[in-house]
Amino acid sequence: MGAPRRKAAVAAAAAVAAAAAVAIAVAALAAEPQQRQEQESATPMPQEADEAEGGAAGEEGGAAKYPAAAPQGHDPPPEEVVIGSLVPLTGDIAGQGAQIHAATLLAVDDFNARLEEDGAQWRMRMVTEDTETSPVAALEKLSSLHARGITLVVGPETSASLRNIKGYADSADMLLLSCCSAAPALAIPGDSVYRLIPDERAQARIISALAGELGAEVIVPVYRGDAWGDGLVGGIRAHFASAGGAVEEGIRYNPEQSEFSASVSLLAESVSRLSAERGPGGVAVVLASFAEALPIMQTAAEYDSLRAVRWLGTDGNALDEGVASDRIAGAFARDVGFAAALVAISDSPAAERVAAELGPELGGPPIVYAHMGYDTVWLVGLSVIEAGTADAGAVKAALPGVADAYVGAMGDIRLNEAGDLADADYEVWRVVGGGEEGGEEGAGWAPAGSYDRRTGGIEIDPGLR
Repeated sequence: MGAPRRKAAVAAAAAVAAAAAVAIAVAALAAEPQQRQEQESATPMPQEADEAEGGAAGEEGGAAKYPAAAPQGHDPPPEEVVIGSLVPLTGDIAGQGAQIHAATLLAVDDFNARLEEDGAQWRMRMVTEDTETSPVAALEKLSSLHARGITLVVGPETSASLRNIKGYADSADMLLLSCCSAAPALAIPGDSVYRLIPDERAQARIISALAGELGAEVIVPVYRGDAWGDGLVGGIRAHFASAGGAVEEGIRYNPEQSEFSASVSLLAESVSRLSAERGPGGVAVVLASFAEALPIMQTAAEYDSLRAVRWLGTDGNALDEGVASDRIAGAFARDVGFAAALVAISDSPAAERVAAELGPELGGPPIVYAHMGYDTVWLVGLSVIEAGTADAGAVKAALPGVADAYVGAMGDIRLNEAGDLADADYEVWRVVGGGEEGGEEGAGWAPAGSYDRRTGGIEIDPGLR
């Protein structure tokens, strides 16, 4: 897709535009997966890294070149390799979906620029389908893509959608590379699914550690009744209990509901009881939600008992500007010390490019999921190159080795045996500012801590305690 079409598509989805494709930093695909090319300050493209080493395909230190012939039994890539994209452009997380869509369009342009520079005879084209933030719609759209012969797909974003389409993709021998689905139940080795985010057991560990550091003895979860919410809360139960804490049954709500007065009333009863037993400082509410964080907090603000305890969020509501900017929810979030952990964005040249191209039109830095979405396109394209074919089975077989040699917008990517991102650094964010009532000018999110995957330690800024 050329720059004019990309700009038009992004404007229609999210009023996001990007400039024409230029060179992008990607680590060389090494001839042997365990040899990783060091990133140079000049930010070479893979071809430039190859030229600098003087290597050709199969030579030590050289970048893998596009195969002159496809591996035996496969057809080489056609003149146009068409991939699919399943992204929520409408529904609860349409705002996130629009940013991911913008990033994938940018990635297609950048990847095609790389192909042109290297003299490849094929190009990538992407067909996007709106999942409507609905598992049912996601299956319909995946079936539509497959009917058109498209077997390489980036997305979907949510675990609920991914769980609903996984069986179809497995039986049709398709490839699904999701930027953002993290339900532990979908971490299955050898299936059709790969994911560029650690499964929620990683976040459960971080939330449990954060709650403990802040003095919580018992957690009351309020969570979406879907694959993502169930998996995350299940992980929190295991991790917090192993550290000597307790996790209540909590409030499991229907993701389709829009009115939360009954759910919040039940939450208030539970929190009042626990606060009387342990004191408000020993109780923490964990809110595992998407956009419904706003009405839940607006309703919770009516209860003194809920204002008296700590609230923690998740990657589903971290940096939610709807919460921070709302007069009622923003003040409530600030008063309860609402904090949430989110995968950290790398400082790689590719991440800088995504931010530079999309940031001005978004009015701020792109979300981390946009960076993940950008990388999904590159990994599919590079895997086609490595496999020498667009056959989904061959591309799936190539993808883990390609990911191991890739440095992109998310930095250094390594997949585990289930095909998910093995681990990541996280940042902790909290709602700040907004004056006495909150939600005014100056309200927003501020860094409040970090989790280091190398040490397994979490650091919390004094202002959060």
